[in-house]
Amino acid sequence: MRGYKWYAIIFLILLVIAQPNFSQWFALKGTGISFVLFFIMLTAFEKKRPDIFIVPAVIGFLYDMLYSPWLGRMAIVLLLAALSVIVVSKIVYRENMPVLTLYFFISTYLLENIRSFMEVGPGVYFRSFAFIQGELLWISVYAAALAAVFGIFFYFRGFIRDRRLGPRKRKTI
Repeated sequence: MRGYKWYAIIFLILLVIAQPNFSQWFALKGTGISFVLFFIMLTAFEKKRPDIFIVPAVIGFLYDMLYSPWLGRMAIVLLLAALSVIVVSKIVYRENMPVLTLYFFISTYLLENIRSFMEVGPGVYFRSFAFIQGELLWISVYAAALAAVFGIFFYFRGFIRDRRLGPRKRKTI
């Protein structure tokens, strides 16, 4: 966990505790995003591979202990999110906004499908498949829009940092 800053871990713990209370404030058309899932994926882009799995597992188990009758559902989803970040981060930098937006759209859609399936069970999931997919598409669009906003922030933060450090010098032999 040395790759995570202490304030990021405290922020994620506070987010787990506060999400059921304030997520309805940010809901669009009655559909809210899982901010825990979103920020776990967002912070995992900056971490090294061994550190990526520890914090999502702990945060997922904490979330499950507080809000779920079954232990491990959210932990599985957050670990799958961390795994998807590992796969995508080999290909894409976090400053690549179009691909980052597309990644958040697709991964949020797939991970929320897995979470919904585990939450309601196969019978209810397949009976109300069309309704669930409509809700999950809105959640995915919401996550992609937030990813675009954060992608712009990362882009300008990197641009400002590069200007402050000056041009990179090459080593000569």
